[in-house]
Amino acid sequence: MQTRHRWVLKMLFGALAIFLLAGCASGADGASSGTSGSTNQITIGVGADATYGQFFVADAQGLFKKAGLNVKIRKFAAGGDAIQAIAGKEVQLAGSSPTTLLSVAAENPDLRAPFVYLDSGSYTKVVARPAIKAAADIKTFGVVPGLSTFLAHAYLQSEGIDPANIKFVSSDPATLPSLAQKGDVDAFVLWEPWPSRGVAMGLTVLKDSGSFGQPIMQVMAGSQGWIDQNATEVVTIAKVLQQASDFIRSEPEKASAAIAKATGGDKNQSEKDMAIVNYGARAYKESDYSAIAQQADFFVKAGTLKQAPALKTIFIPSWYSENVK
Repeated sequence: MQTRHRWVLKMLFGALAIFLLAGCASGADGASSGTSGSTNQITIGVGADATYGQFFVADAQGLFKKAGLNVKIRKFAAGGDAIQAIAGKEVQLAGSSPTTLLSVAAENPDLRAPFVYLDSGSYTKVVARPAIKAAADIKTFGVVPGLSTFLAHAYLQSEGIDPANIKFVSSDPATLPSLAQKGDVDAFVLWEPWPSRGVAMGLTVLKDSGSFGQPIMQVMAGSQGWIDQNATEVVTIAKVLQQASDFIRSEPEKASAAIAKATGGDKNQSEKDMAIVNYGARAYKESDYSAIAQQADFFVKAGTLKQAPALKTIFIPSWYSENVK
């Protein structure tokens, strides 16, 4: 009986040893994975259009996971909502236009944008009803508060028209094409897909924003503290977005399908949008600062901002070149 008892104990200790060894092996694998990548979830806030295409493609192709990151892409109705969510710690990073960042940074001075991930001279357009052939014909201009308003003024001034003589009508993007079709506004300036939808309704494109010196760009934003503490992860995200940009160029069919699925849009429209956008992570250029400074000055004069922020504090000049090798 005692012999049998010792045999049972020996078997139990043997099984326990095997269990502990398996646990240690599993823990070792987890530690190895943790050193090569981040196990903490990083939530990135984005809008729902093709300017966030790299995020959707990277997510669909598993590029974040392959890079050792645990990234969740959270879509917001507007990019501005994603930026606001940084302060509430709902997201750690967000894609944004510099215009949005300028206004939100006034309330949250800890915001920083370490790199650019997209630019385009054709994504935003001035669209008019058929009877409007030139800027001189415009009497009423439809705008969305923010970037759209700035671009409307910039377009009119580039054409020698005093914006003070124009009636501006504020609305949401989805409504402006129908307002122009009905004649309630003569023209509007918006980003895709609204210009294309306007054209489908019989409206005409007068100019894209790049043709009057106002290309758009998108930047990655987050709080300075979080970016500093997670610099390795932010560098990896920049590299992943570049990989996604390369994929978009090499596999446009798959990329457009991923973007259309993520945005709930049309694959053909996604293909058109992709063709007029320059995807790719990069450092800031001096021309970027000139463009952002024009916007800051406009919003200060309009009373939206009390004063122009220190642009090179928010939009970090050397971060990309120093960190992304």
